[in-house]
Amino acid sequence: MKKRFIFFLVTFIALHVRAQVKKQSFYSNNLSLSIEVLDDSTLHIQYKKGRVDDQPIPVTDMIAKTIYNGSSSAQWNNNILETPNIQLVVDNAALSFTVIDKTKNNITLTNIQPNIINDSLQGIKGSTAAQTAFYGLGEQFKENSSSINYKGKIKEGDQYGNRMLGFNGGGGPNMQMPILYAIEKSSYKNYAVFVDDFLKQKFDCTRNDYWLDEVKDSTINFYFFTGQNIRSLHKGYIELTGHPLMPPKKMFGLWVSEFGFDNWGEMEDKLRTLRIHKFPIDGFVYDLQWFGADFYKERNDTMPLFEKAYMGRLAWSEKNFPEPEKELAKLRTEGIGTMVIQEPFVAHHIPEFEEYEKNNVLVKDSSGTTGYIFQQPMWFSGPTGGGMFDYTDPKAGDYVFKNKILKLINMGLTGNWLDLGEPEHFQPWAKYYRGTHKQVNNMYAFLWEKSIYDGYKKYDVQQRPFMMCRTGAPGMQRYGAIIWNGDPMLKIGNMMATGANLANLSLSGVFYYGTCAGGFYHRPDFGVDTGAFYTRWYAYSCLYDQPVWPHNFNPMNIKGDEAAPDRIGDMASNLFATRQRYQLLPYYYSLAYKAFHTGETIYAPLLYYYQTDSIVADMGNQIMIGEYMMGTVPDTYNGMKRKVYLPKGTWFNWHDNTKTESKGEYVETPFFRNDVFKLPLYVKEGAIIPMMHIDEKTQNTLGKREDSSRHDELIVRIFPSENKTNFKLYEDDGETVDYLKNKFATTNIIQQQKLNSIEITIASTEGSYKPVPMRNNIVEVITAKDIRSVEINGKKLILFTTEALFTKSKEGFMILPGGMIQCKTGLYDVSKDKKLLLQF
Repeated sequence: MKKRFIFFLVTFIALHVRAQVKKQSFYSNNLSLSIEVLDDSTLHIQYKKGRVDDQPIPVTDMIAKTIYNGSSSAQWNNNILETPNIQLVVDNAALSFTVIDKTKNNITLTNIQPNIINDSLQGIKGSTAAQTAFYGLGEQFKENSSSINYKGKIKEGDQYGNRMLGFNGGGGPNMQMPILYAIEKSSYKNYAVFVDDFLKQKFDCTRNDYWLDEVKDSTINFYFFTGQNIRSLHKGYIELTGHPLMPPKKMFGLWVSEFGFDNWGEMEDKLRTLRIHKFPIDGFVYDLQWFGADFYKERNDTMPLFEKAYMGRLAWSEKNFPEPEKELAKLRTEGIGTMVIQEPFVAHHIPEFEEYEKNNVLVKDSSGTTGYIFQQPMWFSGPTGGGMFDYTDPKAGDYVFKNKILKLINMGLTGNWLDLGEPEHFQPWAKYYRGTHKQVNNMYAFLWEKSIYDGYKKYDVQQRPFMMCRTGAPGMQRYGAIIWNGDPMLKIGNMMATGANLANLSLSGVFYYGTCAGGFYHRPDFGVDTGAFYTRWYAYSCLYDQPVWPHNFNPMNIKGDEAAPDRIGDMASNLFATRQRYQLLPYYYSLAYKAFHTGETIYAPLLYYYQTDSIVADMGNQIMIGEYMMGTVPDTYNGMKRKVYLPKGTWFNWHDNTKTESKGEYVETPFFRNDVFKLPLYVKEGAIIPMMHIDEKTQNTLGKREDSSRHDELIVRIFPSENKTNFKLYEDDGETVDYLKNKFATTNIIQQQKLNSIEITIASTEGSYKPVPMRNNIVEVITAKDIRSVEINGKKLILFTTEALFTKSKEGFMILPGGMIQCKTGLYDVSKDKKLLLQF
C-alpha cells in the first residue's frame, strides 16, 4: 500500500508540474502547429495533420526529461511569444515561425516551416545563411576525410535508417541521431533542433538558404534550443536525453580481442606475453567462438564458412571453454575482466530455439505464429536459418536477461558487447511487439540496451552496466551504452573518418566511442607497412577509445596478423601509448564524473571550446580531451611530423613541455621521439592534470601490481597561469553503482601564478568514499621561472640536486630538465588542505 501511494504521489506531482507548461496551438489548411515553452530557451513543437486536443505533446523513449517548469515569464500576444531570451513569431497562414534571440541584439536565428508535398507532411525545414555550418547528426562513414561540417552534404542511413554499410574495404555503421546544430561561423549565432522521431530521417544541408529534414510521418515532434554557444546548446540536449552513466574503471584500460579466441589457451597465451612485455591490461573480449561456431576447414577468400553457428545460446561452449566459472574466477584474481559478444539472432538448430518460441520472446513472421523468420541459410546460424529476439518487447528483454545474461554476470562478466544491432538482418514483413520493421528499425538497438540496463536494476546487480554497441539512439548514454565503429579496414581514410565521427558523436550525446584499434581488417593500401600503421592507429585509440580495444579478423590464427599490441607494430611505441593512457587515467576518470554530473562532453571538436575561431569550423583531426588537453588524429601512413593548430593562447607540448604563445597558428610537431611514435598532444596554460603512477609492475586500472605493492600517491602536473583555475579529482570504487548513492570522493585542486610565486592548493578530500587516510602528493609544475624555494603548509622543502637522493626522499623538491619542478609533500591527512607555495 505504501509503495502504491508513493507511485500515485509521484505521478500526481509529475502531471501537476507538466501542467504548468501550456501548449499554444495554431490551425490552418488541415495542419496544426503546437508550441510548448519548456523554459526560457527551449521549445517543444509539433506539426500534425488535423486539429489537436489540449493534451501535452507526446515524447518517445529517447526523452529522459519530461518535467519542465516552463519559462520564468512567457507571454503570448496573439501569434507572438516573448520569453526573457527569445521572441517567436508565428505566420498564422503558413504555420511557419521565426525565432529571434533577444540575448544577442535581437538577431534572427531561423524561420522553421513544415515541408508539405502533395498535401502530405514530409518533414521540416529551416532558413539559414550561406555561412552556417551544421554538426551533430550521429555517425556516418561516407568519405575519407576528417571533415565534421555537414554543410553541402546529406546525412541519411539506408532504407529504414540505421545500417552497417560497406566503406573503404570494410564496414562502417551509419547511425541516425537527429540532433542538428546550426552554427554561423565566427559568431555566436546558433541554435539546435532535435527531432523526436524513430522513423528514418534524411537531413539535407546542401542548400545555401535552408536545411531540410525529411521524415515521412503524419506528426512531427521536435525541440528547438537557443543558447549562448554550442556548449550551452549541447547541455540543453543532454538535459533532455539524459546524462551518461559512469563506466567501470576497467573500461578505461586495455582490452584485447580478435575474431576470435578458439579456447582458453589461446587467450591465456596472449595474456602471458603481454605480462612478459610489461603491458598493463584490464580484460579480454570474446567473439562468437565463446558460445560455439564450427567452421569449414577451407575458406572462401578471407571469409570463413560456417558449418554451424550457435547464436542465441548465450552460454559458454563447454567444448572449447570448459569450466567457465573456474576460469573466470581465476582471471578475476589476476585483475582481468571479461566481455562477450551478444547478437539479436537465434539459430534454428539450437535447443534454445524451442525454449524461446515457447516463452514468446522472438520476432514473429507475418502471420504472427512463429519466430522462425529466416528459413534460408544465414552466415550467423548455418544452413537452417533462425529467428531474432524481440527486444522491443520488455518481457522478452527481461526473459533473456534473467535467464541468460544474469548467469553470465554472476560468473564474472564485466561488460556486454552488443553486435549486429541495427539489426543487420531483418524481414521487412516481420511483426514486432512495437510494430512493423519500418517503425522499430531505429529503436531496436536502443531498446535492447535499455533491456540490459533495466535488468541490472531489477535484479539488483551492484556491478555497473556497460554495453559496447554498434548502433543506438539518443538517450542510450543513460543506460551505460557506448558506440564502436564497426569493422574498418586498416586505411588512413578510415582513421580520419573515425576522428570526424568521434567529434560529431560527442555532440550527439555519445560520450564514449571506440574503434577496432589497428583496424578490423589488416589489408591497408598497397605498399603500406601494416605494423607501422597499426601502431599509429593504436596510439589514437590510447588517446580516445573506450575501452582501448585492439580487435581484428584472424579466424585462422595466422601468425603476424594479430591484434595484441605486443605482437604487431612497434612494441616500444605501443607500450608507450598504453602506459600513457594508464598514466592519465585519473584525468580521464575525473572527466567521466564531470560528464555524469554536468552533462559536459569529454571528447569534443575544437569548435566546442573555440566557436568563433573559423579555422576549427571543419576540423576533425584534432580532438579536445576535456577543456585543457588536445590530441591529434593520424593523418598520414608514414609521415615523420605534422602541423598542429593551436588556437589563440598559451600551449605546452605534453611530451617535452615546449611552450608556444599562439595567436591562432600551426606548429610543426614530430611524431617520433627517440624512435618512439608519440601522437602530438598539447595542454593549455592553466591545466591541472592528475595522474597515476605507472611503471613496469603496473598491471591494471584498479592499482593491481606485479609485486602486490601499492602506489596511492596523488600525482598532479600543473601548467601555471595568472588566471586561477581548478580541477576536481574524482575517486570511487571503480566497479559498483555505489557512486549513484553518493559514495565517492572529490578533491579540488587549485592553481594561480602571482607576481613572485605560484600558489597551489590541494583541498581536503570530500565525500563518503575514503580512498586512503594519508597520501603523499607529488606535484609537477611546468615553469620557466627560477624557483628559489618551495613550501608546504608553511614548511620549507629541501632542494635535491641528485635524482638518486630525491627518489629515496619522502619529501622535498628537485629542478628537472625541461622546465619541470617536481615536489614531494610527504604524507598528509587527505581530510586537510595542502597549500604549496613556489617562490621565484
